[in-house]
Amino acid sequence: MDGVLIVLKPPGMTSHDVVDLVRRAAGLQRVGHTGTLDPGAAGVLVCCLGRATRLAEFLMEADKEYRVEFRWGIRTTTGDAYGEPLPAPDPPAARRPLTQAGLEAVLKRFTGEILQVPPMVSAIHHGGARLYQLARRGETVDLQPRPVTVHRIEILRFDRNRQSAFLEVACGKGTYIRKLCADVGDALGVGGYAHFMVRTRAGRFGIRDAMTLEEVAASAAGDALGDCVIPMDQAVAHLPVVDLPERSVGAAVEGGGVRHPGGRTRAPPQPARHLDRACPGGRRGTAAVQGAGRSRRGGRCSPSAASVSSPPLKDLPAERSGSRRGTSPPGTRCSRSERSTASTSAISR
Repeated sequence: MDGVLIVLKPPGMTSHDVVDLVRRAAGLQRVGHTGTLDPGAAGVLVCCLGRATRLAEFLMEADKEYRVEFRWGIRTTTGDAYGEPLPAPDPPAARRPLTQAGLEAVLKRFTGEILQVPPMVSAIHHGGARLYQLARRGETVDLQPRPVTVHRIEILRFDRNRQSAFLEVACGKGTYIRKLCADVGDALGVGGYAHFMVRTRAGRFGIRDAMTLEEVAASAAGDALGDCVIPMDQAVAHLPVVDLPERSVGAAVEGGGVRHPGGRTRAPPQPARHLDRACPGGRRGTAAVQGAGRSRRGGRCSPSAASVSSPPLKDLPAERSGSRRGTSPPGTRCSRSERSTASTSAISR
């Protein structure tokens, strides 16, 4: 089984957890993903199966889109609701009420190419270990800022009473949304963090294309998971096609460089959407994503994250033509085991 499977990662699981479940469902060892999602985040996780793992480096370069609930007035150690609260830059009495216009003005400073220091709880390797592993051991690293690109930040809803705003962010590879929210909060002078986040698009794959883990399990049980896997050529159909002369095909297949004078290319084909095929498991990417706010590390949660009553995204302003709608922010809170039991029990053997 070679191809790409678009999975809707639920909150409360690591990206590695999801890959492991897909491995067991597909009966494959060679399974990887094209971009880590934080354990508390949800959304599109592109999984490469079999020989398609060779395509991961090309799919990783794709832009991504997120919907995030930005809360201001509180800072946390991790930049999200999983960390310990930190003192705000200014005492509450010294703060001016934040307006939507004031937030928009600050967000403009974080669009385009910006410098961003990766969070210590990220999966970046440093000295043979990942940063989050060093953070758990209480170690700190002097990290240098990296250039990242933020194409667009749009305010979908602004709620001064709850001190929150729903943002839609389109960005390039390597952008950390939790760090973006923390930096925006610091620029406002009141602090801030990412309360909950959903990745709604990764490259050409949107959240409507994604399968829940229950749907993956149902397809695997019916021996029909292969019907839901996107073929390798369709997975990279966004890239231009190069017509090679017959004498160069062998070198290309072996991974060698190919000289192609003139750079003759043609537009990529427009394959039929894979979702139009019958795929056991029913609807795709429509399951509710719920349960953010509970920490996987001892139940820690900032005071502002004590309850979640966010409205569904269907009540937000209409999107631009051609964009994807995201999954609703959480309406309830639950423990990690409650969030992941339904997803894992159907696949676990």
